[in-house]
Amino acid sequence: MTWEGVRGGMSGSGLRVHNSLTNENEVFVPAEGKQVKWYTCGPTVYDACHMGHARAYLTFDILRRIVEDYLHYDVLFQVNITDIDDKIIKRARQNALLELFVEEGEAAGGLPYVQQYVARGALALRASLEAKVDAAAAGEDEADAEALEEERYKLAAYQQHLIEAEEREARTLEEVVAQGAEALAFSLEVERGHVLNAHDVFEAHARKYEGDFFEDMDRLGIRRPDVVTRVTEFVPEIVAYIARIMSNGYAYASSGSVYFDTEAFHGAGHTYRKLVPSTAAGGAVDIDGGANELGKRNTRDFALWKASKEGEPAWASPWGDGRPGWHIECSVMASDVLGAHMDIHGGGLDLKFPHHDNELAQSEAHYNCHEWVKYFLHAGHLHIKGLKMSKSLKNFITIRQALEEHTPRQLRLMFLLQAWDKGMNYSDQAIEEAKSKESSLRNFFSLVNVTCSSPGLVGSQGWTEEDRAMQSMIAGTQDAVHNGFLDNFNTPASMTAIFRLISEVNKYVTRPGFKSLLVRKAADYIAKIFSVLGVVVPSDEGAGGGGAEGSGEESVKLVGALVGFRDRVRAAARGAVPAAGVLAECDFLRDDVLPDLGIRVEDKSDGAPSQWTRDNPKVLKQEIVEMRAQKEAAARLKSQRAVDAAAKQATKLCGVSVAATDYFLRGVHEGKWQVGGENNLPVALADGSELTKGQVKSNLKDLANYSKSVQKVGADVFNERHALDVIDKASHS
Repeated sequence: MTWEGVRGGMSGSGLRVHNSLTNENEVFVPAEGKQVKWYTCGPTVYDACHMGHARAYLTFDILRRIVEDYLHYDVLFQVNITDIDDKIIKRARQNALLELFVEEGEAAGGLPYVQQYVARGALALRASLEAKVDAAAAGEDEADAEALEEERYKLAAYQQHLIEAEEREARTLEEVVAQGAEALAFSLEVERGHVLNAHDVFEAHARKYEGDFFEDMDRLGIRRPDVVTRVTEFVPEIVAYIARIMSNGYAYASSGSVYFDTEAFHGAGHTYRKLVPSTAAGGAVDIDGGANELGKRNTRDFALWKASKEGEPAWASPWGDGRPGWHIECSVMASDVLGAHMDIHGGGLDLKFPHHDNELAQSEAHYNCHEWVKYFLHAGHLHIKGLKMSKSLKNFITIRQALEEHTPRQLRLMFLLQAWDKGMNYSDQAIEEAKSKESSLRNFFSLVNVTCSSPGLVGSQGWTEEDRAMQSMIAGTQDAVHNGFLDNFNTPASMTAIFRLISEVNKYVTRPGFKSLLVRKAADYIAKIFSVLGVVVPSDEGAGGGGAEGSGEESVKLVGALVGFRDRVRAAARGAVPAAGVLAECDFLRDDVLPDLGIRVEDKSDGAPSQWTRDNPKVLKQEIVEMRAQKEAAARLKSQRAVDAAAKQATKLCGVSVAATDYFLRGVHEGKWQVGGENNLPVALADGSELTKGQVKSNLKDLANYSKSVQKVGADVFNERHALDVIDKASHS
């Protein structure tokens, strides 16, 4: 089979994926040949998207691109939007109540009225947080221990907030509302939440954050799904789906809600909790985010339909007005589009239980089957410098905040450099590595565009051993990347192979007689792979496949001549008196003139000709800013080291600032001895007492050591004034 045939879109592509259902890497074989039905859990649109969302959606975008664009499967990719749930209801209602309250506060007496309300709310909120800490402390398993940590953190954070608010002493109505918003929202929710249940309040909130979500995804370069489904648009289908589960004997109604019957499901030969098996009877329980728990037959049962309380939106059903449970939505929407079976279901690792386990159970109960999903893919956790990202722990970073500091390409490269199904760190080190790789890519493609810009072929085209080695390197890279993709989407291994090839090509083009056709072959392959992965797209500057953007052959020759002239000037200046001034002018040309023209010049330390490439002027100027900052930091460090060295030298100088002939007359020896002879050696103690043999021996040893110190420092620096001069000069260098 040919290389391209191996990489074709047939079911026997050899792809192996880590299936969370079996916890093993399995051969990927879709149910319908090249057709792949893929569902990924979408966002709950109640707040801004953070880097945890990026971890999931960027990860699955990369995997999807490999499956679609590299292996050429026909993928139907569906994502849901959870636009009604407890978080959305709470956040939307609190925002609306807070807005109404501010208007009421101004009309009812203004600042004093609001201050009193905030004070009451603060006491109630603190009591609620303390109660949650006590409840979490009563738990016994690891999940409860993690919950306890989060509840304690939230309590401590709120107590600190109260202290800081008291210190700031808000004076205006706006300041009081801003500082007490959390307490106000909590109090208003308890006292007045029951009066606000209009659907448009919750819909407007959800649509706002849904729009923000897709805007963030577009900025990250994430391919739009083929199908998007919203929960609120599927309520009739959800009701019918639940009715089918009930008729199959796997659910029951109670107090206006409907619960999934885990005992009946298990008794019929099904397995409940396939992804996170329960290790003990009555293990971790899903209470479905505050559903009415009255009337449940088993603590493990979960809500399919939740009776709406006052202040919540409601839809009609045979069991009373209510709303869908959290898990049922995905089962219904995925079934509506993809049918009774899907090939891939994706989501974050934190959704394994309860969400995905409950999805599996209720879907198998609906279809009376034992395999609703064939391959479950779970993206690993994102950690902020080693800490799992959590809004409750206040260590999350929004996607928009991340994009203020880093480019979408840098973030994508960061994900590609780490395993998709393992935990990964969002850290300075990870970002710096991604920046380095991005810079390598830019430099590589710019170099290729320059070295391969001639329309003709220069020199002999017969292959040398070096050319054969380069071809072998290209072929080996293709195999390594291909095998990495097939090995559970092992992008770190594939990236290692790609950047090794880039390094080798960079060396290859410096050798006389290199073949531009081989360089272009390598560049086209690398551009193709990075296009598949969403890192390089055809519109990118210098992305391979063409000449230097915005320049023809004449421009290339002109720039080459200019850089060559600069090299000659630098060489001449090295042997002339005004060399420093000429070199400074050359550096000004390199750092201040050419970057504005989109030209990067790199000097070679071994005296080889300077190398130039084209790039985005903004990128080049930013590089210059960072380079100068690094040089300034290095200069400051060098100056500080000089000062430290001078101080150390001064200490030595002060220690040998006495001539050897005066050694026993000054310092610690002054007044201790009677001296005599040419070298003023001690002949007796100060009171005339005779010296012991030990004292004579010790004095001679001390003088010998001192003489060595004098010789080491140098006779020309024997005064403290010179030591101070050394320090002064170093501090001003």
